Amino acid sequence: MITLTYSMGATLDVPAQCVLEQPEQGPCDEHVEYWVSRVDWSQITPGEIRTELAEYGAWDAEELADDDKNRQRLLWVGSGSWQEDAFSDDRTV
Repeated sequence: MITLTYSMGATLDVPAQCVLEQPEQGPCDEHVEYWVSRVDWSQITPGEIRTELAEYGAWDAEELADDDKNRQRLLWVGSGSWQEDAFSDDRTV
């Protein structure tokens, strides 16, 4: 498991493969759709997810009303951030 930590303080434990196998470039939709159903979403509420994603300013209120898409967005953002940090911090799994 890898713990994804978000800017508003929320955390989400996900399988290591979810993060390590996410493509660093290009579309990640299929990857995220595969893993979103394999994450225990009881760790974070839909409201916390909306608050976190709103901080990025990339989605409007109408888009953020879709909880299923928000889970995908949060997983995508968190995995990408973790990968960026891993390369800059020489982090190992």
